[in-house]
Amino acid sequence: MTNKLDIYKTRVQQAFSKQAASYDKHAGLQAYAAGHSAELLSSLMLRSAVPDGAVLEIGCGTGLFSSKLLKLFPDRPIVCSDISDDMLDACRLRLASQAAYDDRVRFLNLDAEYLDEENKYAVIASSFALQWFFEPMEGLLRLCAALKPGGLLLFSLPGADSCPEWKAATDFLQIPFTRNPLPSTTELQKLAIRSGMEFRFNDHMVEETFVDARAMLRSLKELGANTQRHNLQLSCMQLRRLLAELDRQGKPLRTNYQVIAGYFRRCRA
Repeated sequence: MTNKLDIYKTRVQQAFSKQAASYDKHAGLQAYAAGHSAELLSSLMLRSAVPDGAVLEIGCGTGLFSSKLLKLFPDRPIVCSDISDDMLDACRLRLASQAAYDDRVRFLNLDAEYLDEENKYAVIASSFALQWFFEPMEGLLRLCAALKPGGLLLFSLPGADSCPEWKAATDFLQIPFTRNPLPSTTELQKLAIRSGMEFRFNDHMVEETFVDARAMLRSLKELGANTQRHNLQLSCMQLRRLLAELDRQGKPLRTNYQVIAGYFRRCRA
């Protein structure tokens, strides 16, 4: 891996580890995505079976989605993975408090972007984690290769149309838009077609409300979700102008996120 990539991965791991204890207080959107992903997975399983085998969760965090996966797959081995040991500990505590797991559940520190396994998992599932891959499209291809024939990669993530209010403010001020690049539905569809995967996606906007612009930035920090992939930074003056412009739009500040949810299914042999 390049030095730039090493630095980014270390910063992501450190940011989420630092906020593991307080993450759930600020994870309203993440909790919503976990529920939405579980509903999608449940409906898919009713319509079409997946092969026998283990389930791998990518980016389990504090276990918001993990607890739902254990209910959906009561008889399968499940691997809850994350890049942060502190997040894994938080996930383990959540599941233990719910008496939700036994010896079939394993916790694994894993940078899943570089998963190097083939034909292993019946299901790979992730809720609001894949956007932290340094190269999301390449990482998705590796995950697909790790599926058994007929296996399912189910995911939800924030899409490229997220935070239009923030983008409009930076365009108006002619300053950089420092939100990390996010996948679009078009990019995901092209990837599925190119790789020969069955696929389906839906997307919709979900609104989050903050007292003001500073509260929005604090929330990102408290989630550990403020790590820059390409290290774009605003000057102090640019940041003050951005906050003032966002607050000028009205208080409370309303920020919209595009939630993309869907799946890739590997073709059966």
